[in-house]
Amino acid sequence: MIEDNIFLKLKELFEQKDSFLITTHINSDGDGIGSALTLKKVLKLYDKKVEVIIDDRIPDRIKFLPEIDSIKQYSEEYLCQNFDLLIITDTNSLNRIGRMRHFIDRNKCSAIVIIDHHQSGEDVVSLSITDVNASSTSEIIYNFLKYTKIPIEKTIALWLYVGFVVDTGNFSQNNTTKEAMTIAGDLLSYGLDPFSIYQQIYQSRSSSSLKLAGIVLKRALLTKDNLCIYSYLTMNDMKKIRATAGDTEDLINYLREHKDALIVIFFREIGKNKIK
Repeated sequence: MIEDNIFLKLKELFEQKDSFLITTHINSDGDGIGSALTLKKVLKLYDKKVEVIIDDRIPDRIKFLPEIDSIKQYSEEYLCQNFDLLIITDTNSLNRIGRMRHFIDRNKCSAIVIIDHHQSGEDVVSLSITDVNASSTSEIIYNFLKYTKIPIEKTIALWLYVGFVVDTGNFSQNNTTKEAMTIAGDLLSYGLDPFSIYQQIYQSRSSSSLKLAGIVLKRALLTKDNLCIYSYLTMNDMKKIRATAGDTEDLINYLREHKDALIVIFFREIGKNKIK
């Protein structure tokens, strides 16, 4: 749980600064995007100038989110702008924001804030808000809203709820805590339809994604002790099917269904001599 004095520092930055740039990691997902949209909404309440820019395409399965079209894709032309504060959601590594790093390298942002639920990175920033016990970055944002007493309405509830769904595998992974379920229940009380959201996220795969799933399963291998299962995709696989990075989302979950494997590894070639 984030201590109140940390949230106070963030609130003070929101009050003191005038212009804000928000981004998230490459291969963006519902947690990073939902958190970014929520923060944009909050900053608008403070009557601030805000832009959400990412170095990536929006994953198809979250394109149903309200105001998703307000998110801009990185372009060199945006580097003519200066911002008082850069907020990075759902990653603690400056190397994971892609070309958005140019805003930092060219001194286009006076300060940097990271909001994340992964183990703290080594990058030096103005303020790092990290809770490794949180299920998602959306959980941290929710607690910040409660701290500041900023009212939650249906749109914000949807953005945050999707973050919980995506990062917990629809509440099926070991980061599905009592706290996460309690918050998710509160978010649903704002009139959300959990079944409709599940369909949008998990039952709307493209033909390319299904073809990739077939390749991943066909290549799946077990270690001799049956405790580890692994598979992979190559860039050539992606090219043949004309698939995008978004089509690879959650393919690892097919491997997780093996009854014995305790360790699941999915490799994807993303460039020459580069494996993710």
